[in-house]
Amino acid sequence: MSLIPAALMEPLTCNGHHHGHDFTPLLKLDMWVVNGQSISWLVSELDPQNPNRAYGLGEKWNGEVTERYFDLAELERAADLFGLHIVADENFTPRHPLSVYRQAAREQGWLTDCVIHLHQAKLNLQNHQDTPASPS
Repeated sequence: MSLIPAALMEPLTCNGHHHGHDFTPLLKLDMWVVNGQSISWLVSELDPQNPNRAYGLGEKWNGEVTERYFDLAELERAADLFGLHIVADENFTPRHPLSVYRQAAREQGWLTDCVIHLHQAKLNLQNHQDTPASPS
């Protein structure tokens, strides 16, 4: 799969053997659409049975961020249909597990890898986990 750098195939597939673990995404893919806007995907796993099937956080055309499996070949076909390109973000530095990126997306309304947003999301997750459940 041309979207996944060769060096990441093995670790992403290894993660795929342990689906359900809160892995740190190893790759960010961007499809540049208009005016510098992009649709992005954070990839944390590849399906060991189907390397075209990736798992992570992805933005939909309407801006909604969801955690799911997505078909890499389908993304490439959609990009080609509109004359767009999907590229690996060479500046992406994996910093946190997928749950922190998911929380930051909830808080910001888009998929973000901004250090400040991620730090705040991590703190909010920790505070939520440290808060005792209220009695019913």
